[in-house]
Amino acid sequence: MGNNFERNSQPSAGTEPAVKHAPFPVIGLGASAGGLQALKDFFTHVPAESGMAFVVIMHLSPKHESHAAALLQATTEMPVMQITESVRVEPNRVYVIPPTKHLAMNDGHISLTEPEPLRGGQQVAIDLFFRTLGDTHKQNAVGIVLSGLGSDGTNGLKRIKEQNGLAFAQDPKESEHDSMPRHAINTGLIDFVLPVAEMPGKLIDLWRNARRIKLPPETEPPPVVSQEDADEAALRDIFMLLRSHTGHDFTHYKRATVLRRIERRLQVNGLQDITAYRDFMREHSTEAQALLKDLLISVTNFFRDRAAFDELEREVVPLLFHEKTMGDTVRVWVAGCATGEEAYSVAMLLLEYAEGLASPPAIQIFATDIDEAAINTAREGSYTESIEADVPTQRLRRFFTNEPDGYRVKKEVRERVLFAVHNLIKDPPFSRLDAVTCRNLLIYLNREAQEHVFELFHYVLRPNGFMFLGNSESADGATNLFATVDRKARIYRAETIARAAARVPSLPLAIPLPRGFAPQTTGARERQQISFGELHQNLVEQYAPPSVIINADYDIVHLSDRAGRFLHFAGGEPSHNLLKVVHPELRIELRTALFQAAQTGKSIEARRVQIKRDERAFYVNMIARPVRNGGTGTAHNYFLVLFDEVEGLTGAESGVEHTGATEPVMRLLEEELQRTKEGFQEIIEQFETQAEELKASNEELQSMNEEMRSATEELETGKEELQSVNEEIQTVNSELKNKLDELAVANSDLQNLITSTDLATDFIDRNLNIKFFTPRAQDLFSLIPSDVGRALSDITHRLDYADLLQHVRQVLGDKHKTEREVASHDGRWYVARLIPYRVAEDHVDGVILTFVDFTRRKGAENDTQKAKEGLERHTVALMETNSALQAEVSERRRVEHERGQLLRHIVFAQEDERRRIAREMHDQFGQQLTALKLKLDTLQKDCGEQTKLCEQIEVLQAIAEQLDADVGYLAWEMRPSALDDLGLQAALSSYFQNWSQHFGVPVELHARGMDKVRLTPEIETTLYRIAQEALNNIAKHSQAANIAVVLERRTDQVSLIIEDDGVGFDLQQTFGADDKGLGLIGMRERAALVGGTVEIESQPNKGTTVVVRIVVPPAPETGETDE
Repeated sequence: MGNNFERNSQPSAGTEPAVKHAPFPVIGLGASAGGLQALKDFFTHVPAESGMAFVVIMHLSPKHESHAAALLQATTEMPVMQITESVRVEPNRVYVIPPTKHLAMNDGHISLTEPEPLRGGQQVAIDLFFRTLGDTHKQNAVGIVLSGLGSDGTNGLKRIKEQNGLAFAQDPKESEHDSMPRHAINTGLIDFVLPVAEMPGKLIDLWRNARRIKLPPETEPPPVVSQEDADEAALRDIFMLLRSHTGHDFTHYKRATVLRRIERRLQVNGLQDITAYRDFMREHSTEAQALLKDLLISVTNFFRDRAAFDELEREVVPLLFHEKTMGDTVRVWVAGCATGEEAYSVAMLLLEYAEGLASPPAIQIFATDIDEAAINTAREGSYTESIEADVPTQRLRRFFTNEPDGYRVKKEVRERVLFAVHNLIKDPPFSRLDAVTCRNLLIYLNREAQEHVFELFHYVLRPNGFMFLGNSESADGATNLFATVDRKARIYRAETIARAAARVPSLPLAIPLPRGFAPQTTGARERQQISFGELHQNLVEQYAPPSVIINADYDIVHLSDRAGRFLHFAGGEPSHNLLKVVHPELRIELRTALFQAAQTGKSIEARRVQIKRDERAFYVNMIARPVRNGGTGTAHNYFLVLFDEVEGLTGAESGVEHTGATEPVMRLLEEELQRTKEGFQEIIEQFETQAEELKASNEELQSMNEEMRSATEELETGKEELQSVNEEIQTVNSELKNKLDELAVANSDLQNLITSTDLATDFIDRNLNIKFFTPRAQDLFSLIPSDVGRALSDITHRLDYADLLQHVRQVLGDKHKTEREVASHDGRWYVARLIPYRVAEDHVDGVILTFVDFTRRKGAENDTQKAKEGLERHTVALMETNSALQAEVSERRRVEHERGQLLRHIVFAQEDERRRIAREMHDQFGQQLTALKLKLDTLQKDCGEQTKLCEQIEVLQAIAEQLDADVGYLAWEMRPSALDDLGLQAALSSYFQNWSQHFGVPVELHARGMDKVRLTPEIETTLYRIAQEALNNIAKHSQAANIAVVLERRTDQVSLIIEDDGVGFDLQQTFGADDKGLGLIGMRERAALVGGTVEIESQPNKGTTVVVRIVVPPAPETGETDE
């Protein structure tokens, strides 16, 4: 593969530090004038569970409160919130920018930032948010530009595309103001131009397809890739298709970079794997150009990474001018300049420093990039108003001219920068340089390409020249060539090395091919398809006349191998213009032929134009043929210029017999023609001089109109803000009308409610006049409809309520409701509620009288009172009985406590007695049995030939042995000595071993944490006896084949778990039985004596588990253990 790399800002290569971002899409929506309705239409079509988060950025007036969040909430079921503080982004939520603030993304959060005042009041809130959105959420970022004025959002979309995100724009035909969408579309970076209603569905489809995409691993493939590896073969085919269709080769791009760009194209085209994309490229010839555009995204901005540029200005720029005066030149190469922002940033720094010198040297900056479209943009030097966020106001005034659509770099800056299409790895470099800036380019090349580029930079730099890299790049791999000046700012200085050690790089640079792209073996090469298009092109260039392809400006875009001998490069600045570099003797005829070809659209031939080379005369036939490049869908005009050279004139053309006669005439004609050519040349030069003067005059006129245009921009900004406010007002008015309709309905509902409640209600004003009453109020008051407005004191009533007027005045005064029970003259009871009639700001404007008939409840209350009195009598009797029961319970608790203490004494006394008996049995019975065995041994020796006696003695010896073992086992069961001497674990281990030998059932003991301080003797004895009881029960009832015991000690607890695989039992029935139930209950009582618990789990045929837990007293602080 080839080496076509030279980008300033490219797709993510995977080498930057990992940034924490959300695992779901985050959609940024930028809108301005006319954008509110578009946003409402958008969220109307977004489902509540889309799995995406949405952030709305609008141009809001700082003088008015925004209701955008409330208006959008009415269109969606997702929560909509206006951001007032830093908040974490969550899916299925909508976040709205507040007035007077900017938004930024950081570590999965949205934070508020203070906006900086910009010249002309330009709005850049959308650009700034889109930049942080792309940097934070990478491929999960989506930017959408909706209706609005200006160009805000355009530059921010570039950052999103740089990080593999997606870009949408509203269809300009649909948007109320199409300025913002059209600016975004004109960049060529928009993936989808859609009506607003179709965007949510497209986003959901893309998100669903993104989770199904499968790509080869980003790691390098093995050295030899098999033909059966379909993904690797497809990747090679994509590289070949890209090279054959575009002429660019991306073999030495980092693999991760290319795969992520291909992944984005898969997502845009709805494909799922790389083989399908390879087939798609073959079927759609324009897809190669689309992929190339994604790979060559020219994304940058002025003074990107401001801190690094500040360090460059402070530390490096003064050294570039050191010991240089007028007549010298400061030469800087900006490699991968993209659309020129970085080159112009460097030019501004150099010009500012040069202004402070008495005799400043000349400044020459070479800015190169592989992307011709980006270079054309850079040459224009025209940028949108969003650069106000990156360029300080003072530099805007000094180096830019304000235009209707933004800013243009002034001529004095543009003249210092020479832009050229240049391949860093393939084309010859510039030489004798003082500094090279190559920022955010090397991170996209593999290690081998980086090493060769470092060698190239070192070769073209003067001794101690400087190299300026991007924040994610480093020259650590070339420490023998460059020394670090400032690691944080990525500034390095070229080391001086011996000439013998220096390598002179050859061009194109010989860089090893990556793995998977190594030359194939003979058999594989025979199976590889031949590119007949490349073969045809090579044969045509070999056998056809030399040729040059130029664009409409006569700049050379391609030339054949042998066309160089017709070109002549003079000293000074290099040029790509064919008319400037063609051989001087061919210039006039070629200019005429090109002019006529452009006018007529036909091929024009200039025949037999004489040139001299090596003191010999040659004649050249030149053909200018217009070519319209329709194959790629572009409308640019190109010209094919053919040079057909012959040495001298042929015999047929010269006419040998007339040579002597015609030679003087020919000479005169040639001299006349030469003078004519010189005259035309002077006229052309005068015309070009006048054109330059007119251009300078035009720039002066533009400068004179700068203030007027600034004022116009401010008016446009104000108009935009007013438009946004007007839209909100119209929406609020519409909502107010809806509220009035709702209020009328609510009033009708209230009227019906009052009627349907069937309550007597009177509304009294502050003057104690009747305002309104319900029909039921006429049952208590003598009211007729005409009494509205009369004083309450004039109306008679049928209530025993003499203090009614006084209580009404009291409620008006203290603003608290009051309630009382009153009776009517006919014996009915009512609850009279007097409630303050409150209006705005808690102001009381009257009293509401409500009378609720509760006659039946009053009767029930009387009955209840009687029942209550009877209940109180019964309660007193129950309290006396309860006191007696409490006394009895206390007595039983005392007895139970005493029983526990007695049981504790009995158990431990039993243990002491067991220990004493075991000792006596060991000491007395053991000695006697030992003496008995000795006597029997003596008798055995003395029996001699008495056979019967010897047999009887042997029987007695066997009985004595068995008796000795039984006595030992009995003494051991009574009290094992290991429990006192070695502790619980050793005692249990010995017991389980003897028990297993005795009963033939294996016991497996697992002990943890028992190597700490020994337990108290009471706890050790309790656990040992419980284990004995459990194993005895297993031997009697379980029929188990295996037993597992776990003994574990923790900080404040010791536990013993005994589990068998026997027949099990029913707990309820067992505890009711006498034989086994008492044994289990005894285990629980033993554990309770030392503050422990016993839990038993068992089911028939599923084994039994006994769990003992005892709280362990804290260990002594000395850390000493019991012996």
